[in-house]
Amino acid sequence: MFEQFGFEIITPMQTSFVFALIIGVLFGALAQHLKFCFRSAVVGDKDAKPVARGIWFTALGSALLGTQLLVAYDYVRFSDHRLLAQDIPIFAIVLGGLMFGIGMVCTRGCISRLTILAGTGNLRALSVVIVFSVVAHATLKGVLAPVRVWLGSVTISLGQTTSLAALPGGATFWAGALSITVFLLAYKSGINWRQAVLALILGILVPSAWLGTGFILQDDFDPIAMQSLSFTSPAADWLFWTIASSSIPVGFGAGLLV
Repeated sequence: MFEQFGFEIITPMQTSFVFALIIGVLFGALAQHLKFCFRSAVVGDKDAKPVARGIWFTALGSALLGTQLLVAYDYVRFSDHRLLAQDIPIFAIVLGGLMFGIGMVCTRGCISRLTILAGTGNLRALSVVIVFSVVAHATLKGVLAPVRVWLGSVTISLGQTTSLAALPGGATFWAGALSITVFLLAYKSGINWRQAVLALILGILVPSAWLGTGFILQDDFDPIAMQSLSFTSPAADWLFWTIASSSIPVGFGAGLLV
């Protein structure tokens, strides 16, 4: 799709950096305004927690519906994506989830919230983001990579049932059921219509990123990875690009963090 736009002086990787900058600015502005944070939705202040949970559920429902629509119309495909691997690294998921949750609570914010706070000049948040980026890079490509690989070797095979779409009812039923459930939970949280609309827009950024990297920017001769809003791998990419920009190309991850 990328070559159809007639770009001659910029590569798909460089374009993904600019695209990620746009996604990052929109996400940062919306998330800062809404105080979007998974930690706040789980263990936040008693009065603020219901609203934070409602905002999170609304964004989740919007992201889920948007992504499934892209899949239904064949704009993006996840058939070869690691998210649909037949062997699930159960030990890595459980241990990683526990470590992420503990770290999120102890640092007083999920990594997306801390990244946004770092952008406002919060030095505590900036320190956490830097340490997070170093450890993320070490885990993905450095001294901790063998540990990650070993943890990922403990798997459970799902056979052909790699997603809910393989269950009775298919993708349409399960996407609809999950979306209705999270929207009902959001409605019961007490968020107002303005918060709901902004949270819906925030959630739409997820399928927008899938569409951009998985369809619009794809080039058969210079393919890029299909990515969306996440912060672990982008944090590692941002760190590595910051310290070695003359040796590696800039990409989506660095643009999102910037």
